Amino acid sequence: EDEEADEPVLLQLWSLLRELCHLNASCPPLMAASLCRTLCDAGLLRHAQSTLRLPIQVPARTLVHGSAQARRRAARLANALAPMRVRCLDVLLCLAHHDPSLLRRYDLTPIVVSTREPDDAERQTLLRTLVGLLSVAREGESRQISELLRGLLDPLAMDSAEERIYLGYAYDRGLTHSLLDHLVATVNELDQVTETTAA
Repeated sequence: EDEEADEPVLLQLWSLLRELCHLNASCPPLMAASLCRTLCDAGLLRHAQSTLRLPIQVPARTLVHGSAQARRRAARLANALAPMRVRCLDVLLCLAHHDPSLLRRYDLTPIVVSTREPDDAERQTLLRTLVGLLSVAREGESRQISELLRGLLDPLAMDSAEERIYLGYAYDRGLTHSLLDHLVATVNELDQVTETTAA
């Protein structure tokens, strides 16, 4: 029974965090900044990244095979995944609107490490997780991710160290190529839909 409740509880927690962040936006600046830092120091961004790395959908075989309890749990998970991502991205957007440096600083350690161990460390960045999610995200999620990327990559909102290290990573380590690949795949998908409709 506890296992069946895991996913809905996680969904409720992200909903609660989203409401907390929205309420925080109306607080005095120093108080709002303190709460944002407290959430980040407590590991919020690490848990957000883990949530965004969950499967986009539950495999169909999981929904039809196994015990009745396993199928119920899989169905609950399938229904919770998309709302969970949306609420998680909402929380990240609230943090980014307040201070995008909070998100960049979370990424700076794996980015610096990735210059020495590129095969492993660079996959730890929130930035790469967001870009990777673009290719499979739904339309609403894509808009959220695009807004997050604009905030994270805006050089006007960076100090000199962030601009040098963070933008250097974003533009030199293949993330722009990933974005272009997503664009090409989306255009090709639209072409196929148009051809099918015309036929």
